[in-house]
Amino acid sequence: MEFHFEELFSEPGGWESARIFLLAAVAFSVFGGIELLSNSGTSVSVILALGMSIVGIAELLPTHRRRLASVLRIVAIGILLTVVVMSLVSLVP
Repeated sequence: MEFHFEELFSEPGGWESARIFLLAAVAFSVFGGIELLSNSGTSVSVILALGMSIVGIAELLPTHRRRLASVLRIVAIGILLTVVVMSLVSLVP
């Protein structure tokens, strides 16, 4: 698996890239809302929706806002990594 820094710091991709993340955010929001209303679990889906929506917003920015898009992508990666850490912590007895 390779990590491409040029993708992280590139210009925003526009609607073509953002629609996938925004639709995923809506799906995670609906599932998270149902999960929270039924008191059946944690709010991990809501956190995932937040991360996906931040990436979607970063992709919708104008092309001259490259630095802000990069910062939003890094914030979203941090949020999504917290989900991984929370999941790993819950496995430790």
